[in-house]
Amino acid sequence: MTTPNLLYAILLGAAAAVSAVVILLLWPRRHVAGARSVILFMAALTWWSATYALFWLGTPGPTPFFWLDVTYIGVVIVPAALLTFSLEFTGREARLTRGLILFLAIEPVVTLALLWTDPWHGLFFGAQRSATAGAILTGGPAFWFNIVYSYTLILVACILLIAALFHLPVLYRRQAALIITAVIIPWASNIVSLAGLGPFPGLDMTPLAFTLTGILLAVALIQYRFLDVAPIARDLLVESMSDGVLVLDNAQRIVDINPAMLKLLAPHTADPVGQPLAAVRTVWPALLEFCTGVGDSGYNVRAPGDAVRFVDLQQIAVTDRRKHRRGTLVIARDVTAHTLMQDERERIIAGLQDALDQVKTLRGLLHTCAQCKKVRDEQGLWVALDQYVRTHTDAEFSHGLCPECTHELYPELYAMREQQKAAILDYLNEQGGSNLDAVSEAIGLSKSSMLRRLESLIQDGRVEEVQENGMPIFRMAQPQP
Repeated sequence: MTTPNLLYAILLGAAAAVSAVVILLLWPRRHVAGARSVILFMAALTWWSATYALFWLGTPGPTPFFWLDVTYIGVVIVPAALLTFSLEFTGREARLTRGLILFLAIEPVVTLALLWTDPWHGLFFGAQRSATAGAILTGGPAFWFNIVYSYTLILVACILLIAALFHLPVLYRRQAALIITAVIIPWASNIVSLAGLGPFPGLDMTPLAFTLTGILLAVALIQYRFLDVAPIARDLLVESMSDGVLVLDNAQRIVDINPAMLKLLAPHTADPVGQPLAAVRTVWPALLEFCTGVGDSGYNVRAPGDAVRFVDLQQIAVTDRRKHRRGTLVIARDVTAHTLMQDERERIIAGLQDALDQVKTLRGLLHTCAQCKKVRDEQGLWVALDQYVRTHTDAEFSHGLCPECTHELYPELYAMREQQKAAILDYLNEQGGSNLDAVSEAIGLSKSSMLRRLESLIQDGRVEEVQENGMPIFRMAQPQP
């Protein structure tokens, strides 16, 4: 049985405490992309260090190595959590599918199962565990497979983070460099422990090294606003775009900006990356109002500065593959020339329209005959009303008979039309509605005559026309509520 060591237990307890503090700092940011992976990563470290401390305290368990064996729950979770975080941090979260997550969960479950059932098959420890072992630093095929698998995941995660250093802005490079350092330190320590070169005999140095990991992540959180200013939409920015582009996170903090947008703000403000959007209030109030939903429209907003410049502002929601909103993309397009041209065009059109109205509008007092309704023109001649209006406006006339005159001049024709209308109403009421062809055939009228009768009934408010499957249908008018 391993002899308890209070110093080892205190050091491991401190490592667990540091990891727990980092989790508390991360928890308010748990909805930010990548935060949950880091929380899982730090929770696994906390478990690893805490259970290892209990082992060195000599805490009783069901078996002599119980607390040492349960440390492996944290050991197998750490590599997968680190890989998922690196995918999210570098903008590759689309690759983080359910299939990949399930695949990453298989190896830890199998490893833990082989560890706890080792007395039956010997695949994990390979009969190499001594009665005084204080760490799991050697074993059988399953142990070494887990070592290779874990180091492979960590290597891939580090490669992704290192690659991000070459295209991220300065602020993000510092974040990535701190994260890479925080990851490399404990695994370098793990290699030293596996090689038997550690300064503390029988102790796995890896959990202690995670104390430095927690400290570095805390520095990234506090000094560089890690996960507050993550590169959530960097791939959408094109540095050579003539349009200004601004990226905001869900906390309305500026996380990226391209040169065109920076030119709109500068020299009126310092580099705004990492600052809240409210920092530009005094420089460009209209931008703040538009992004916070106070302004009615983003079109033709005055740009900051003394020169007359107009920009068209647009917002695009930045979402992840699960349609969760991760931030906002603001695009500012310079529309000064278009706006000035549009204003000039509207001014010219208004002038021409006013001149046309002056020419074709009847003005003043018209002298009309009380009996025949003729109008006296400018030469003093009495002309028909329709002739006068046609001469002085663009209006044209067509002639017909109103119902009253038809009744007076042609009573038989009027009565026949009324009978036809009554027949139409009876038919529509019985059928509930019909198209032009059907009602014309039923009443015995030509389509042109039927259409005139229907138009008259529609004007009277007794029939209405609706569209059904793209076809006009006539039916009895529905009473208004």
